[in-house]
Amino acid sequence: MLVRNHYRKKLTAGYSFLETALIVAFFLAMGYWNDPDDICMLHTPFSPVVVILAIVTLFHGITNGLFAFGAIGVAMKLAYAEFDLYRFLEYFALVLIYGEFHYYWNREIEEKESRLSYMREKLDEVSNAFYALKISHDQIEKSYIVKPMSIRASVSYIETHLKTASDTPFETLFLPFLAKNFALQDALIVYPGERRPVATLGQASAFDPTDPIYLEALEKKMPSYLDAEKNFEPQRYLAAIPAVVNEEVVAVLLIEKMPFMAFNKDTLVSIAILTDYLYEAQHKVRILDRFPDFFPGFDDHFRFTLHRLVTLDELYGIRAAIAVIRTEDKLLFYRYEKLTQRRLRALDTFSSMRRDNVYIGVTLFPFSGEESIEGFIERIGQEMKELIENDRVAFETFTLKTLSLAQRFVYGEEA
Repeated sequence: MLVRNHYRKKLTAGYSFLETALIVAFFLAMGYWNDPDDICMLHTPFSPVVVILAIVTLFHGITNGLFAFGAIGVAMKLAYAEFDLYRFLEYFALVLIYGEFHYYWNREIEEKESRLSYMREKLDEVSNAFYALKISHDQIEKSYIVKPMSIRASVSYIETHLKTASDTPFETLFLPFLAKNFALQDALIVYPGERRPVATLGQASAFDPTDPIYLEALEKKMPSYLDAEKNFEPQRYLAAIPAVVNEEVVAVLLIEKMPFMAFNKDTLVSIAILTDYLYEAQHKVRILDRFPDFFPGFDDHFRFTLHRLVTLDELYGIRAAIAVIRTEDKLLFYRYEKLTQRRLRALDTFSSMRRDNVYIGVTLFPFSGEESIEGFIERIGQEMKELIENDRVAFETFTLKTLSLAQRFVYGEEA
């Protein structure tokens, strides 16, 4: 649905006024053919002008509606002996009503699409984590014998090097890492739209943007590899693995040469997971580096998720709730943390930190109001109520609209 709406917007953005002009011209031509003295068909039992204005405004918006309304108004002024001001103002009011409906309807669609996009991203994160766990579990013996590092250790390697990033592109370290652990021999990483690779491995030749495996991966936004079922002519690359961030391909790993025994589904899935993880992590690092004072001390995943929800709230009015607990009692906080983590839903996030002997925990509830926090407390039961009502515990709830107050409460500032 997101892709279909994207292409529809691209199609109508550049030609909407031309399309509107053609519709109005066709309407006036039909009116002239029907009755040259009533070109706008104002004296018919049902005026088609209302339908034309509704179609144009509801589909393209109030700007195109006013354009069509203006063209019809000019025709009414020139083609009739007496200008019908009352009907002209009636059409103007209808265009304003249609335009307002179009605005709120499209805003509702964009909000639903943003929710769907957010949930898809979360699903991709959970899916990658699941496959990483599955591969590590199913092939742990093979990993110890054949590969120096497991998937979990590989992820840790990526996170460590991203946090200590230098001016050198991380891709120049990532390819040797893949060569060491997954037997890659010749490979390169390219950015879509650029003619030169950002990093190369081994004896990889110049980038070929016409390779069908590369083009298929770019089009489908999924890994593409050479196999017997595809009707590709023998080309340069064995596999193309795209890194997709926010539904856009930001980079493509092209494998040109690797041992036959290593070229299997498990190895390609592992490489795809790590490639996706690398660029998702880079995206998060870039965002968080721009906002170092945004809930510092909490883990990066929580900060990035909260920042993404704040952005969605500014664009579409997305709701989210935050529950914050502060206490100096380590045991009380430990009990609260265990209770919370056991009952979190799929999209909920918990993060904690310690600051000046104060233990602070923040629970984020995306797409929910403060009433969801009350339901969360009720689901956990009496033990949770006893914890948050303890004299040694400060517990408060916030929404995205009061996020500045939440940050002051978290860091112990006076409101």
